Amino acid sequence: MTVEEIETSGYRLEATLDMNDIVPFVKQALEKNTPIKWAFHGASLLSMLACIMLVSHRNQQGVVVLDTLGSIGLGVLLAFLLIPLHEYIHGLAYRSLGARDIRYTANWRKFYFTAQAHRFVVDAMGFYRVAFAPFLLITASLLLAMILLPAYIDVLFGALLMHTLCCGGDFALASYFYQHRRYEVLTYDDCEKQEAYFYLRSP
Repeated sequence: MTVEEIETSGYRLEATLDMNDIVPFVKQALEKNTPIKWAFHGASLLSMLACIMLVSHRNQQGVVVLDTLGSIGLGVLLAFLLIPLHEYIHGLAYRSLGARDIRYTANWRKFYFTAQAHRFVVDAMGFYRVAFAPFLLITASLLLAMILLPAYIDVLFGALLMHTLCCGGDFALASYFYQHRRYEVLTYDDCEKQEAYFYLRSP
């Protein structure tokens, strides 16, 4: 479906997201109780607990706590290098759905980044695919790296923790779709206006 066909197909505009001010939308979406919200909190909590257990285990092995925390902290910092990859995976997921005009933005003042498919209409299942692709692929890659490179496990755990926390916006937008699962939901980005639109239609 094209942008021009949405309103003539019985959809109504339910929400407009200002891409320059995503945080309020994300906070509101994560306030609602959905399985997706709790999956995000669960993944974040597991990552934190894993780091705590790692510090405790290293301490029992005689490693100074501050040394372990330093390695984890290094991983947290290195996780910021994953941001371009994270957004590029979003872009690849959009392309797999058929989008061709993919644009990337960075808001350094509020420190968030986006991959947008200009005027490309996506339904709920397509959006889930776009939203979760970076989390699943990067998490799996970091876990595999822990197995293959055990000497760097402290750093990798730090990167895993930070990347998981940085996926909050993806989970929030996916949670929005789940909240409106009783409807047919469509969304598209307008990169020129830096806005995203969400449309609903009763099934």
